Amino acid sequence: MKKLITVFLAMVLAAVMGICPAFAASAPEMAITSPAVKGGEDFDVTISLKNNPGIISAKLIVKFDGDLTLKKVSYGKNLGGTSQQPQSLNSPVTLNWVSPTKELKSDEVFATLSFTASNKAANGEHKIEVSYNPDDVFDMSEKNVDFKVTGGVVTVSGGSSKAVSSAAADTKKTDTSSEEATEKKSTGDETTAYYDGDGNYTGGEEVLEFEDKDGNPISSEITVGEDKKDTTPIWVFSVVAALLIVAIVAIIIVKKKTDKKTEE
Repeated sequence: MKKLITVFLAMVLAAVMGICPAFAASAPEMAITSPAVKGGEDFDVTISLKNNPGIISAKLIVKFDGDLTLKKVSYGKNLGGTSQQPQSLNSPVTLNWVSPTKELKSDEVFATLSFTASNKAANGEHKIEVSYNPDDVFDMSEKNVDFKVTGGVVTVSGGSSKAVSSAAADTKKTDTSSEEATEKKSTGDETTAYYDGDGNYTGGEEVLEFEDKDGNPISSEITVGEDKKDTTPIWVFSVVAALLIVAIVAIIIVKKKTDKKTEE
């Protein structure tokens, strides 16, 4: 009887691990370094693969704002396969790597990006966004491999306290908060305001500059996308809980039957 209970519990555990593989292993991750630099300084940002289950192809899109100038792209020395340099170093750049005959299964540095921060860069955080099409990252069986993207924030200090621009003085301001913040879109060293005739902000995604009513900077932010969130559906936990309850009830019933036979 004890053997039967052991076998049953093993089956339940196998089912649970099959439904929630994340319990057994960490999720694949693309980790981007987040350096702190000064305006005018050269620096490197690395993209590393962690918990890599094995891939033969990866095509990544890297975006960054005009305060950061990309100088060079170097692929990891241990990748193997074939890598392709981006056609342009202007944002966004495309990083393309393929190894059609052998999977890369180790955790490696995928690429190192060498930047220079403008000496007129706004102080604060500047995001470096790495994204990819799910069909562009896959293993030998052509099964897509999902990587969670983390990091990628460059903190600049010692640069310009606010964006330098002749157009900034003519920017139309509108009250958007209690601090009467003004939103502007920045491209390189030049800042252009995006407002319609009613004073509503109509600009797209890039760097947003925030100033109070006296023209002092509040913060700078890059809204170029969101990291993919690694979440587990609620129904998965419900199924796991139900299986565990069934297992407990089955053990109780078997034990009662065993005790009854023993008494007889």
